[in-house]
Amino acid sequence: MIKRRIIIAASVIMIAAKSLYPSYGKVVKVDRKKDTISIRDTYGNVWVWNGAEDWRKGDGVALLMYDNGTPNKIKDDKIIKIRYVG
Repeated sequence: MIKRRIIIAASVIMIAAKSLYPSYGKVVKVDRKKDTISIRDTYGNVWVWNGAEDWRKGDGVALLMYDNGTPNKIKDDKIIKIRYVG
């Protein structure tokens, strides 16, 4: 029973890992009132992230993206995590 649960958990993790991918972008807009930043990735897509904090226009951003289970459709993807890239 325990082995079966471990196998199921490992399978779920492997499926989720296939849906994640890295990306890179630059902050193109900081909206302190809405507490959001807009990020343009290397393909020209613009993403919005909640949490303006210390971000400034022009900052480099490493993105961990989730393809939302639709690898051929980028418009429904979501940002999972961002990191400042100096």
